[in-house]
Amino acid sequence: MSKPGADDWKTPLGVYERAIAELRRTREDNQAEFQNMKAGFQSYQREIDALKQELKATRESLIITQKVADEAQAKVITAESVADGVQTELQALKAEFQATKECLAITQKVADEAQAKVATVESVANAAQTELQAVKAEFKTTKDSVTTIYDSANNLPLEELMWLKRNYSLLKRMFGR
Repeated sequence: MSKPGADDWKTPLGVYERAIAELRRTREDNQAEFQNMKAGFQSYQREIDALKQELKATRESLIITQKVADEAQAKVITAESVADGVQTELQALKAEFQATKECLAITQKVADEAQAKVATVESVANAAQTELQAVKAEFKTTKDSVTTIYDSANNLPLEELMWLKRNYSLLKRMFGR
């Protein structure tokens, strides 16, 4: 086949050859464009595959995140429940502390009153001890006097002697000696 020249297009064979040459160029252009489209399609396909993988990873991450969020929500609910329990216990402890504080104040007041009474009792006991010592001293003096009188009473008449003996016994019983 020969190349169609500038004047060959007028013959039927020239028209065909020219049309065939144009079809070949069109086919080559189409083939090149097809290859470009195929390369673009493959590029888009790779991009789609990458996006699918990214979407899958995102979904998996979302599932994990949802599980973590659900667990966190459950922990929050548990923590709130525990906090409510602790709050209730704290209120009970505050009430118990207040009651203990009031009881302590009452106990302190009773202790102060008891201390004052003890001081009074000690004072009375000391006074009684002092008085007892005075009575003992007086008893001893009286006893000594009575003994002296008794000893000297041997010379007294029998009636007076009996009277002194009764009084001595009475005094002895009164003072316990």
